[in-house]
Amino acid sequence: MKKLLLTILFTLVLSGGALSLNISELNKLNKDQINSAIKGKKLSGFYLIQKTRFFETYFENNKYEFNHEGKLSNGKWIIQGSKICIKYDDAVKSECADLYHRVNNGVDYYYYVNNQNIFAGAAIIGEAVQVNNINNDTVLKCESREGIVASLVINESSKKIIFDGLKVNTKINWGTKVKFKHPDPNKYNKKLSNDEDVILDRVSGELTFPLSSSDFDHLFQKTFICKKTTALF
Repeated sequence: MKKLLLTILFTLVLSGGALSLNISELNKLNKDQINSAIKGKKLSGFYLIQKTRFFETYFENNKYEFNHEGKLSNGKWIIQGSKICIKYDDAVKSECADLYHRVNNGVDYYYYVNNQNIFAGAAIIGEAVQVNNINNDTVLKCESREGIVASLVINESSKKIIFDGLKVNTKINWGTKVKFKHPDPNKYNKKLSNDEDVILDRVSGELTFPLSSSDFDHLFQKTFICKKTTALF
């Protein structure tokens, strides 16, 4: 998690209302509970003061991927004592935080805490998918002009697409242009989403998709240029 040492207040919108959480309402997780909760999982989280969303993936081999507003960082995660720690590839020291848990309306929410202050929260949105270029997979790294990064793993013979670490389980329209719905539920827009939220032109290498569920982002989708690579990690 980027900027773990920042102490910011995290607010979740639940059941149609804003709920300001107190740490006394949460359960602190120990080493085994942290490992059980996040190992092999992809999470979607939120920083409240910045009002920005992030995505993080805790791979089973302890590799870690963090995506904050399209900026991708990689590193390794480890549990030290009762804290979750991240060591980024370009950092000298690890960043650590306590991890707390709370169930609301049947959903598990996890909260990052530093010095008894909640500064971010997240929920699991899928399994972490570790990808290497095997079994005839086509592995693509895609980048926008602004440096935003996305990844695609495609295997048409097995009808498989993994987009930004999430497997596409909805309908895929195969062809010169591959079209499918964004697998991240945070990119859905009930009025605008369809089976063609994401479009990959296999001739030009152009990839387009909405960066969020807002009407504006669906009207003006971001364009990426994709290049083949041997592996994502």
